[in-house]
Amino acid sequence: MKYDDIYFINANEALKVASQQNRWENDGKLQVCYYEGEKIESELVNLIHLPLNDFVNLLGNGTLRLPTVISTSGFEINFQEWEGMKLGFKNLLREAQELRNIMNKNYFMQSRSSNPDFNEKLRFYIPAHENTKVMRYASENIADTLKELGYEVYFDLYNGCEDMNCLKNMADFNPHATISINHILNEYLSDNVFHFVWIQDYWAQNQLPINYKLRQRDVIFHLTNHLGTALLNKKISSTYQPFCVNNKLFKLRPEIKRYNKILFIGSSYKHAYDEVIEEKKETICKKLFDLYVTKGYIEQDKRDAIRLKYNMESEEFNHIINYIERDLSLEYIIQNNKDQSIEVYGYGWDDNKNLDAYYKGPIEYGENLSMLYNSAKYCIVIGGYVMQQRTLEASASGSIPLVFDSRKSAADPESLGMTKSLLFFQTLDDFGKILNKNETVDLSVIVNENNFDSFGNKIVEYIKSFEEKKYNNE
Repeated sequence: MKYDDIYFINANEALKVASQQNRWENDGKLQVCYYEGEKIESELVNLIHLPLNDFVNLLGNGTLRLPTVISTSGFEINFQEWEGMKLGFKNLLREAQELRNIMNKNYFMQSRSSNPDFNEKLRFYIPAHENTKVMRYASENIADTLKELGYEVYFDLYNGCEDMNCLKNMADFNPHATISINHILNEYLSDNVFHFVWIQDYWAQNQLPINYKLRQRDVIFHLTNHLGTALLNKKISSTYQPFCVNNKLFKLRPEIKRYNKILFIGSSYKHAYDEVIEEKKETICKKLFDLYVTKGYIEQDKRDAIRLKYNMESEEFNHIINYIERDLSLEYIIQNNKDQSIEVYGYGWDDNKNLDAYYKGPIEYGENLSMLYNSAKYCIVIGGYVMQQRTLEASASGSIPLVFDSRKSAADPESLGMTKSLLFFQTLDDFGKILNKNETVDLSVIVNENNFDSFGNKIVEYIKSFEEKKYNNE
């Protein structure tokens, strides 16, 4: 569903609609509600005070989407006045759009011609979207780390109200480098500006054409080796970079009592599974899950054989795999280990009757999540690769990750931290066995290998090394 961005004559009506926090289903855009009259004190980011006498100037020079309709709801007006108001709004909107187009073009040209002085303190522009979870917090952690390292950072958090064609914030900040998650496009950047991109999801590389041209100062990281291979197939070279942990936020908290319980933190994938339209999806799902239970991780050649047998699209097939590796696996573990104290946190589990007794609701990211990890001896890590965010954040908080062994996928190269810090179970039936062994691990190894300080320093060192080589060659 899509919503119009509205200009309200009645401020109270604007407040009422803005409070509904209506978002577009396809991309998470948040409906913007502008209003005339006295300013309302509110923390709603989509409730914007916009007096008519400032309409053109504020919108034309701003960064938010322009309204598309005017509303007189809650305001008495006759037909003639309404017709005049609509015409006036249309004319003001046209003027604002013309000014916005001019300003956006100027910002684009300003960005394209930028030539920052690398003798100054480095400036990093880092955009993120509020309606994402993993991507947003990864960007925010990078931003916080670079600030702590002494650099200037503009963390530009989009809340869904923005004109996505507007480069005002970045152009005004004039960064030496931009850092983004998944967004590799570089057409708006000067050749003098570095562009670091961390590809974490397949959809990001799927959007790129084959032989996409990288600039000299584009640096691409991939989250898993599978993503690295997919990028290489498009002639894009990249460097492996697993998830990192903010060990100033996720840390040991000795004041919290640690119980002999097991946590799972993560959202259900059932909504995506339900959208799969393959009529034999239940048969395919059962066949795959039976293999998963008896044999453990399903290697890629076996997956491909099953997918081709049923002539399924890769995307729909992957939704089934994700549902198996997350929802069905978690249910199986819990149902077969009822003697254990297990708690489930996240989104989308409300309707799962098999988990009613274990589901505790969502948990806020950050300190609250670290405190929760600190209260538990173990954390469940299930899925198609090992170095997940929960693996590191649990480890940093002293909760031992119990990891389904997906190392055959070669999604992430094995490290010393994997060997010394994690407990692996080969099949779902092996889960209880590793608990009975009561093995000890050294969680500090994997945390020290994969923290944001190391990643931030890697980025800074790359810039300094590049600039030094350029200076020596001149």
